[in-house]
Amino acid sequence: MTEYNSNTYGGETPPEARNGFPNVTALVKRGFLALEDGEFRTAVGFFEQALNMDAENAQAYLGKLMADLQVKRREDLKNCAVPFEGNGNCSKALRFGDEALKTELAQALRQIRERNENARREDIYRKAALARQQAQDEASYVEAERLFREIPGWRDADERAEECGTALKKCVYNRASLLRRDAKTDGDYTEAARLFGQISGFEDADERTEECEAARQDDVYGRALAKLEKAAGAGDCSAAADLFREIPGWRDADAKAAEALDKAALLEAKKKKRVKRVTFGVLGAVLCVAVLSVSAWLVYTYVLVPNKAYNEAAGLMDEGKYKQAAAAFDSLGGYKDSAEKARACDTAVKDAAYDEAVGLMDAGKYEKAIAAFEALEGYRDSTDKAEECKAMAEAAPKKSSEPLEYYGVTLDVPAGFSAQDYRGEYVGMLFTSPDKETIFVLMYNDSITYDDFMSRYSTPEDAAKELFEIISGESSGSYRDVKAETVNGKTVLSVHADSVQSNDISEASAKIVFFEDHAVFIFAARREGSAPGDLAALDASMENIRF
Repeated sequence: MTEYNSNTYGGETPPEARNGFPNVTALVKRGFLALEDGEFRTAVGFFEQALNMDAENAQAYLGKLMADLQVKRREDLKNCAVPFEGNGNCSKALRFGDEALKTELAQALRQIRERNENARREDIYRKAALARQQAQDEASYVEAERLFREIPGWRDADERAEECGTALKKCVYNRASLLRRDAKTDGDYTEAARLFGQISGFEDADERTEECEAARQDDVYGRALAKLEKAAGAGDCSAAADLFREIPGWRDADAKAAEALDKAALLEAKKKKRVKRVTFGVLGAVLCVAVLSVSAWLVYTYVLVPNKAYNEAAGLMDEGKYKQAAAAFDSLGGYKDSAEKARACDTAVKDAAYDEAVGLMDAGKYEKAIAAFEALEGYRDSTDKAEECKAMAEAAPKKSSEPLEYYGVTLDVPAGFSAQDYRGEYVGMLFTSPDKETIFVLMYNDSITYDDFMSRYSTPEDAAKELFEIISGESSGSYRDVKAETVNGKTVLSVHADSVQSNDISEASAKIVFFEDHAVFIFAARREGSAPGDLAALDASMENIRF
């Protein structure tokens, strides 16, 4: 048994000696004994009794603190998971306790904080070490270095951070070296120089930066020099001068820029002089070279020009540009075999149009196919094909124009109505009967399939309810006859609803018909005062609407 003396109370004077309450000491002792046995609720009872007699008894508040924290011995306070200075009993123990008790609690709190901080740093260290171990690229090394630098002074974190920084620079160095080695444009050299500049001071990065910049300027210089040497006019010379001015001070770029500009000015002056000389000396020139000029003109007009145009037309034909090629050959007026080539191009154009018309016919697009065949004006069997398309169009299923039966009420469907005419539209009140029957239709959703729709819900019932609310914009207090079935080869999800939460709708049905590449939504409602119906009527109504 623990002997509770003045040392047990942290050196303070026992309460009974201080305030004359002989029972307080016994109650506090019993409270600490209960704590040792793990009977925390019992201990709190003893401490409360002691405080009823001595409201400033620091040991009683200490005991209550230990009970709150489930600590059996006061020396175990330092092992608590988190600091406890926010506990009200701790505050009162510090308030009424002597210096020894205050020191004891302060030391326990300091040890908890130090332990937790060390654990935090160790956790970060482990993460950083793992990141460093697995690092393979620049981003990985950046992250590892960041983590190590969060815990300066912990173990060898500072050295490991430097190590990561060095590895990062090595990655950048290698990337820059590869870019420099494979550089093909001045932009490549510029990027390589920028990367080397990021790691200035690392290995020979500074020298490599200068090397890349020199290579870039050499590349620009070489392109400018080549343009100047091959310059055919003042414009080329000016472009060369612009390039030389991009690298001022490099080699003799400044002098070359001036040379290019001088050459541009000279060529421009010569051009103007030639124009002037021709203007004022044309008569003499004509008289001197009349025969030669006429000969040259004849050769140019009847040999060189047609031959060049012929080659260009042949090139268009080789590229499959038959319409342009036919026009080019026609313009040659029979030069070489241009007339034959023009006819071959016309045939190729008509063949392509014929094939396109056949494709429209095969796709069931008869109206467009008829127009395409008739445009061919009897080419091959286009006239027969046009008549064939007309017959097939006549035999194709017609859009419904029959009255629509629903819930025993006749609804007039507009002649030629087709759901395809309303692709992507919310038609709204499409058909309305005299007896207030209404069918709503949401046409053609091109981006949904049955599997997509059902994957969002755990049961068909949930899907049907959502379907009903999507289509009708309303919810219902009662759903029934939920079905997912195959009708005429199409998957159909349907639901019937009673007590629709709307002003005048007492019963409604909703369906979604899933096709290969789209879905069609139908909503039918029976308003108050109309005759009752069933889902079979909705199935019947669908047969009269062409999807």
